[in-house]
Amino acid sequence: MGPRFNKSDQVIRKSHREQIGYIVDEPRLLAGEYWYQVQFGGGIAKKVQESDLELYEGAQDIWSLLKRRVPARFLRIGSRRFVPQSDEERGGAYRG
Repeated sequence: MGPRFNKSDQVIRKSHREQIGYIVDEPRLLAGEYWYQVQFGGGIAKKVQESDLELYEGAQDIWSLLKRRVPARFLRIGSRRFVPQSDEERGGAYRG
């Protein structure tokens, strides 16, 4: 099976959902898995294995983000959180 991503694809890291970047070079096959040079910002490209990447689909609504299991610490507008921290704050409304 060939590589899942191409140069210039915008991707997000599964293990660090706050890291969104662009693939800047062709993938390399190492030890049976494709690795990509990904520019995440700050001018530094990191090598990331294919299994830790997925295509970035752009900003989505809160329910889509929760469905994708984006950690609550990243679900903010300004200084306000979307997801309350305790069951009492939730009022039992969120059943994930």
